[in-house]
Amino acid sequence: MIASPSIPASHAQDFFVVGSGGVRLRLYRMRGGERHRRVVIMGHCNGFAAGAYLPLLERLTDAADVFAFDHRGHGGADAPPAADPGSFAPDGLAQDVGAVVAAVAAQRPDGELHYFGHSLSAAAMLRLGIAFPRAYADLPLRAVALMEPPVFPDASHPLFQRCTADTDELVARTRRRRTRWPDAAAFMTGLRRYPTFSAFAPGMLEAMAAATLRPVDDGVALICDPAAEAAIFATWGRPILYPGLDRVPTTHRLHLLGADPAAPGADWVARMMASVAPRLQGVRFEVFAGRGHLWPFEAPDEARAWIVSTLLAC
Repeated sequence: MIASPSIPASHAQDFFVVGSGGVRLRLYRMRGGERHRRVVIMGHCNGFAAGAYLPLLERLTDAADVFAFDHRGHGGADAPPAADPGSFAPDGLAQDVGAVVAAVAAQRPDGELHYFGHSLSAAAMLRLGIAFPRAYADLPLRAVALMEPPVFPDASHPLFQRCTADTDELVARTRRRRTRWPDAAAFMTGLRRYPTFSAFAPGMLEAMAAATLRPVDDGVALICDPAAEAAIFATWGRPILYPGLDRVPTTHRLHLLGADPAAPGADWVARMMASVAPRLQGVRFEVFAGRGHLWPFEAPDEARAWIVSTLLAC
């Protein structure tokens, strides 16, 4: 069964892009921004989908030609078996983002391309630079922004034990995740009990629910299988990025964005950003005071302003 697009046709055109191993990813081009030379490609975090960012994507169309995509196992993309260790391997996810950028470049050969990756899609782009430096360097991108890629440290790092414990707990909790609700309202009511989701700006939780749920006979269910989401968390919960950070080519201007490590509920990812930045050559590192890992959902207007004034200005 082909999954439905996570962004409705009324808001975006959608296309399939063939990623690593023949898995089809879903690419979207937002309506209304086609006249702009500047292009932004938005990648989502684990367990979400492109449509979860819809209010932010719409806000950007007055400044750029806006593309977004669904990772494998999310939204309208193909869902490979979560039990297969290769289904969500880092190198496959890295090659997926390379295929997405190439597909956008084919549609916009005259455009000035910029990439904004959030969490999972930031880690995938970083892995492309480490494992496939030539492919990364050849991407026709003017600039890359990476919002909190989960860069797990090696055993010598003082945060290693904290990262290990937090990741193990996150993976276990994700595997136990509830998958069905009577309706989207019940789903959102449950999420609002948590500070992370109660901090969402108006309209963002509704967009997230619409993009991550599908109708079933007795209500709604998650599109992204919790087993797949847990497999992805486990994949990046080991030192596959940290040792190779100094190998990322400097061909594209690179921005590393971090949540506030002192904010309530800050996780190990936020605390690791200060260790990551010095190991990336030529990176511009910024921390958003008072913001969390889901900054684009907490403050979409702030996120839009940063993308327009900083990323698209490159």
